[in-house]
Amino acid sequence: MKPVIISGGPGAGKTSLIRALGARGIATFEEASRRLIEQQSRLPDGILPWDDLPGFARLCFDVIEVPFASLALRARFVIDVLGLEQAQASGN
Repeated sequence: MKPVIISGGPGAGKTSLIRALGARGIATFEEASRRLIEQQSRLPDGILPWDDLPGFARLCFDVIEVPFASLALRARFVIDVLGLEQAQASGN
């Protein structure tokens, strides 16, 4: 099966779709930013995108693990960070 990139704004259902595909036996990879938000939310001084977007973006790039060398996956991550920044700027 060819790799597929799932993209969409916050709350669009990306995670639900990824989980449903995984439940059907399709290999999936968790979104790195979601995992980091969950981890950072548990820390008293955690870095979160709605409080420190540049810091969160740096943290993501520091810890992201890509299972195979793919510019498409790296580009997808950049789109997510830009989407969060745009949503924050518009008050959503």
